[in-house]
Amino acid sequence: MVEACFPHLAARYGAPYEGRSGVPRAYARALSARIKKLQARFGFPVNEGMVDRYGRRLAPAQQELAL
Repeated sequence: MVEACFPHLAARYGAPYEGRSGVPRAYARALSARIKKLQARFGFPVNEGMVDRYGRRLAPAQQELAL
């Protein structure tokens, strides 16, 4: 979608994902912090993203690591 609609941004947004199934933890933390600020600023509930959804699927030992 980024490539099709915003080709000038494709390299910038693709770099954190290159050769990975996800983004680096530091990038994810920074993005999460930015989203929480926007949630608070615009009156959306501030939460921990998808952690509540993933927690039910993880084994107990993995749940501790996810927190």
